[in-house]
Amino acid sequence: MTQTTVSPLVFSEEYNIATLLTDTSRRQIEALQAQFKHILGDAIWLTPSNCLHSTLMEVICDAEYRGLSKQEHFQHWYKNYSEQTKEIIAQFPAFSISFTQVIVSQRAIIIKAADSTKLNELRAAVLAKTKLPEGTKVPPDITHCSIARFAQSIDLEVAQEQTKALSISLTEHVTAFELMEGLAPPDFKPTILETYTLGQAS
Repeated sequence: MTQTTVSPLVFSEEYNIATLLTDTSRRQIEALQAQFKHILGDAIWLTPSNCLHSTLMEVICDAEYRGLSKQEHFQHWYKNYSEQTKEIIAQFPAFSISFTQVIVSQRAIIIKAADSTKLNELRAAVLAKTKLPEGTKVPPDITHCSIARFAQSIDLEVAQEQTKALSISLTEHVTAFELMEGLAPPDFKPTILETYTLGQAS
């Protein structure tokens, strides 16, 4: 029997390069979140609407860093790589993400795109010419948005069975990514520090 992993509502300081979802997408996700909440109740907590996003990569993650403080690690990255990241992202045209899968995993409930080619090409290009702080985890090779996490440890298979009928189909047009802090709890107040605009769609 696999139990879900509880995610506390207190994360340490994080910085992400991500795209915030549009109001239209948020409304669809809010409806899906309401369905999950109706079924799973207090066993989950929901990502607030204003924080729904898809991550390109984390710059500073919720982990312990050696040597410099997280803020110092971030300032070093920002000084050396932010402009380069902006130039790389500008070379890629705007694109669309189609979220078509709902996945209840051990750590989170996510919506996922079947095709991650665009984001993975962009990640590879940025990582080829920049360097994340040592201790920051490698970006995932999926395109997703976390819509809920677990407040209680419950049976994963039971949760999956109870929610297997829930579905999503939405398309998000991405024209830019933002360097942000405050996406995670307890703040849930995303602050945009820099905008990295994609090129014109072909």
